[in-house]
Amino acid sequence: MNDNLKNTISKIIADINKDNFKNEQHVRSGIIYPILDNLGWDSKNKNEVFDEFSVIKNYDDDDQTKKTTRVDIALLDENNISQDKPLVFMELKAIDKLKKNEGEKQLYGYSIKMTPIISILTNGKVWYFYNNFESGNFSNKLFLTLNLCENDIDKIVNYLTMFLHKDNFDCANYKNSNCLKKIDEIKAKENKLSEIKEYLKQNLENINFDDADWQEIKNFCYVKTEKIIEQAPIKTYFGKRKLQKRGGEVSGQIYINENNEYVLLKGAIFAKEQVSYFKDTVTKETIQQREQCIKNLGSDCEINDEFTYKLNKNLTFTSASAAASFLVVAPVDGLKFFKYNKK
Repeated sequence: MNDNLKNTISKIIADINKDNFKNEQHVRSGIIYPILDNLGWDSKNKNEVFDEFSVIKNYDDDDQTKKTTRVDIALLDENNISQDKPLVFMELKAIDKLKKNEGEKQLYGYSIKMTPIISILTNGKVWYFYNNFESGNFSNKLFLTLNLCENDIDKIVNYLTMFLHKDNFDCANYKNSNCLKKIDEIKAKENKLSEIKEYLKQNLENINFDDADWQEIKNFCYVKTEKIIEQAPIKTYFGKRKLQKRGGEVSGQIYINENNEYVLLKGAIFAKEQVSYFKDTVTKETIQQREQCIKNLGSDCEINDEFTYKLNKNLTFTSASAAASFLVVAPVDGLKFFKYNKK
């Protein structure tokens, strides 16, 4: 963690809340320069932090003469004397003057003839980051938005370091820059999260959480820190099912942990004994193992009704068939399994 950057941002946040930045120049000198100085750049060295950097924007439609415009700040490799390979373009606005669509048009105009790795639109408080190697419209190049006054400060420091630290840019080989590799990692994670959200959205009505411990559910249905959920590559189902010919009903949620073990969550309602119609799918050995497991549970297995028990602890199994036959909901291909792995 860059403690100097964290302290600088804390001070900037306090000044923003006090309304100390009245115009664009205040943003430049009081926010942008201090942050860049803590990210390996030297704001006093105009060979790498170049104010009002000239670029060819386009041609005039009438007389075909070149028109130039100026980028508020261009971050350059000071060893690139020709200054033809900018690393970052920054378009600055006053705190109360940020208009995303207009700013994107300006950044797009700058990058037509001279394309940096990353473009940034900011008023010092809100930061929009664009990957210029992403295809499509300029707005589609947006990969990160930060708000200094709303996001967690450690997250802000982490992302600013990833995508704006001088050491993460390679002027000799743009596409080898570490910042681009980090962008790919974020994109892959967002794609995975989108898949998870879509899957849960489509299947939520089939999920019954009534009898499960909510904290345990969150452990596999909610992405936190280093954990990422993956749907297991098998047919899925879970919820409640009535016990045929016996009365009562069973329910439960099972997930696959990072050791590839099948975990039946606390709160599951399961049959007191094996049901006859499962004899074709459950071996005698499995039934015996189940009966012994129930005995070993003791007080962790309380009577729910005449036909079922309630589970007061998580149970871990080494195979899907063992987990399925213990719960007695359905054969193995009728259960739903979730998997989460540390990344």
